[in-house]
Amino acid sequence: KMSGQMLSLRHKTAHPTERTFIQRTKTMKFYQIILATNTFLYQVSSFNVQDPPGYADQPTVVPPHLHAIRPALNPDGPEEYGVDVSFPIHHEGMRPGTFQAERYDKFMKGCIKKYSRASCIGSEKSRIKLNIQQPPTQQNYTDIGFKHMKAPLAAYEPLKKFFDDHQAQQTIEQWPDGNTYTNHWENPTWFISLESRDYPEGRRVKSQVWDGVRPSLEEWGGENLVPTSLYGIRIYKEGAILAPHVDRLPLVTSCIINVAQDLDNPWPIEVYSRDGQAHNVTMMPGDMVMYESHTTIHGRPAPLDGRYFANVFVHFEPIDEYGKRKNEGSSETMKYPPPHKDANRKKGLRATLDENHEKYYQHHPHEDSEAVEEAQELSAAFATGSTSLHIAAARGDLQAVRKFISDGEDVLSSDANSWQALHEAARGGHLDVVKELIEAGADLGATTFQGGTALWWARQTLGIKHPVVKYLRSIDAPDAEAIGEL
Repeated sequence: KMSGQMLSLRHKTAHPTERTFIQRTKTMKFYQIILATNTFLYQVSSFNVQDPPGYADQPTVVPPHLHAIRPALNPDGPEEYGVDVSFPIHHEGMRPGTFQAERYDKFMKGCIKKYSRASCIGSEKSRIKLNIQQPPTQQNYTDIGFKHMKAPLAAYEPLKKFFDDHQAQQTIEQWPDGNTYTNHWENPTWFISLESRDYPEGRRVKSQVWDGVRPSLEEWGGENLVPTSLYGIRIYKEGAILAPHVDRLPLVTSCIINVAQDLDNPWPIEVYSRDGQAHNVTMMPGDMVMYESHTTIHGRPAPLDGRYFANVFVHFEPIDEYGKRKNEGSSETMKYPPPHKDANRKKGLRATLDENHEKYYQHHPHEDSEAVEEAQELSAAFATGSTSLHIAAARGDLQAVRKFISDGEDVLSSDANSWQALHEAARGGHLDVVKELIEAGADLGATTFQGGTALWWARQTLGIKHPVVKYLRSIDAPDAEAIGEL
């Protein structure tokens, strides 16, 4: 048996007709899934299932809007959900009578009509089995499993240029017969390869992307990384679905970069943190989501509403000091080492987040305000010992920063990865907050773990022409490369 573990996150910008609401709550603890090993209750003939073990713990789901997902237990309260609500994740099939079940029925029937019952159902069994069996055997390197941020310009700019130059040459991506990771039989995915001989600059762009994102990923996970996979830009079109899944080894420490999009409504990526709760993260062009792809279930189970969404998947794996890979096992043969003792969430995480949330709410009493919701999101995303000052600095809330400083918060306080509030403000491009923190005594020379100074992070993330970079250089702030840190 096992139970999923994660934190919940509500993304402010989800569209009303596609919002899958995620909001933290201390009282709703009935989402834990108890899994019976090797038990699958899929009803092949009708694509409906009896309630499998654990479904009693799931909320009832009703469709107030076409694509909304919300529990009916408390319509006026916090809205959140766990696994097997938006799409089958740990059990085959879905609760009969819900609009999600109808969507999934159509999904499976389309696959079977195009290919065969055996190939489509076999692929689903394999996807779900991997979701269940792989995560508990693997080592994790972060508390939550994902983090949303801006992509470093050193990686994004060459990707965007490559996409603009070759968008007209995209081709249909080939999937194995019966593969159910996307609904390619109805809505094909398209592709621009970085490895094609037709695009000689592709391999150079590939190296630029790997080099551009690796410092952020190594900083986030605290491990040395080696590249494993980066094959090209995938373009999803109208109606596309990406089934929630974990990636096969050796895809471990990864990121998704939104290269370009043309949408009528947001198309959030749904990720499941370590307590089994779904987080819907809306990405804009130039955004990046870092995630532990080998254990963090991720997908886009709602159909794309718009013309296209182009993104790239960048994968690494951690290595030890001798260059040996740290995550063992085979996704292909389903043979893994015994469950890893560090695979679960670190102790004390929920208490740390709750304390920061409550302190932030004291100064932002309006629960529906953008400031509070963004602070809650950042607190979850930066769950490494960040203070409320870190959170306010990262989101550029000058008023909150001044309040926390006047309350006595230490501007030199560092989180578990040696990030100070100045690093967060500089990387976020918040010039007024940067000036306020420096005035309050922030350390311009402080460096992050496996990273650099505030100027180094600003330059890497924002580019040399950004006002924050120009200001820090004007006051002779040290650069990590200049002082020999990297």
